[in-house]
Amino acid sequence: MVEFAKETLLEMTLSHLKTKIKMNQELRKVFELGLKPGDTIVTPKSEFNLVQHHALYIGSDDYGSHYITENIIGKGVSLTRLSSFFANRPKVTRINRLKATAYQRRRVVEMALSKVGKPYDLINYNCEHFVTEVTTNRPISKQVSATIGVVGLGLLFGFLIKN
Repeated sequence: MVEFAKETLLEMTLSHLKTKIKMNQELRKVFELGLKPGDTIVTPKSEFNLVQHHALYIGSDDYGSHYITENIIGKGVSLTRLSSFFANRPKVTRINRLKATAYQRRRVVEMALSKVGKPYDLINYNCEHFVTEVTTNRPISKQVSATIGVVGLGLLFGFLIKN
């Protein structure tokens, strides 16, 4: 029985240390990037940085864990630990700073959290739509608009050449 208690205590201690290390890594990342709740983190989604992923920094909980909200294909809007987010996206293209008061930042965070579970739609509600909706009240994706413009221009050019 004592042997079992020692192993359990050791496992609990190791688990606690892993959690503390993750929390410290998250806090370090927050300071390194100068993040405040409501700031947008933009990371490359493709190798040549043609497509960008947008996520919103939410802040930390009472236990020191830091979170972001993001809209992901197949998952929709989700709450993600900062450490998990950066494990999959180590490079940051830019941080879009939210120019707002503490009250406005809190409202942005509340709105972002209220969207958790909303489905992803590449054309109508992707990660950029989500972030711009909660920060500006307008779901806009410059990436989608630019792509539609290029495709439309290509179709027009093809039509003109054909005729």
